[in-house]
Amino acid sequence: MRRAEKIVAFCLCFLCIMPVRAATLADQQRCAQMAQAKWDRELPHHSFDDYRNHYSEKLGKCLMQRHFVLANGKTIWITEDLIDAGEGSGYGAFISYEDVGGPVNVIGCNVGSTECHSLVEFDELVAPFMAN
Repeated sequence: MRRAEKIVAFCLCFLCIMPVRAATLADQQRCAQMAQAKWDRELPHHSFDDYRNHYSEKLGKCLMQRHFVLANGKTIWITEDLIDAGEGSGYGAFISYEDVGGPVNVIGCNVGSTECHSLVEFDELVAPFMAN
């Protein structure tokens, strides 16, 4: 292949890739808007509650990883989950509580069919979903 042919082939490939990148940016923007709308519709949040969203190209889904903290007297509850922001279906959840000064008691922790035993493990299992 001559140099001119290589340049033309490269340009054609580049032009074919560009619409895919633009669609991904549009998907990320729609996902951010969808996640924010879902977050705003939910129950009142506390100052420690938070979420992050990610459009998964692999799954074709807008995912939300939500984090909730509730202090009830001397007990602190921590809940974290991974959901589809559009459908609301769950991919995983972590629930724990601790009395002030006491140990952390994990009530449940799983991502799909994989069981976990701590918030750190949950976050490690969720990480591949929140990256492309």
